[in-house]
Amino acid sequence: EDFVPRAADGEAAGFELWPLAAVLDAVVAGDDFKFNVNLVLIDLFLRRNLIDPLSPDGRRLRAALAGADAAG
Repeated sequence: EDFVPRAADGEAAGFELWPLAAVLDAVVAGDDFKFNVNLVLIDLFLRRNLIDPLSPDGRRLRAALAGADAAG
């Protein structure tokens, strides 16, 4: 609990701790994160049931992340 992350490689300006629901809201609302980060976050939302993985949208997202034809 004493760990403090530091941006040392130029990739990030800093770090913030957000509740997962707030991250989901930010992903849905716009482009706060790089597109490739959104892919990882969507997978996390599905695994944590913030997006219902059994819903039609959840199934399409899971199929798209797996590289399957999401239209089918």
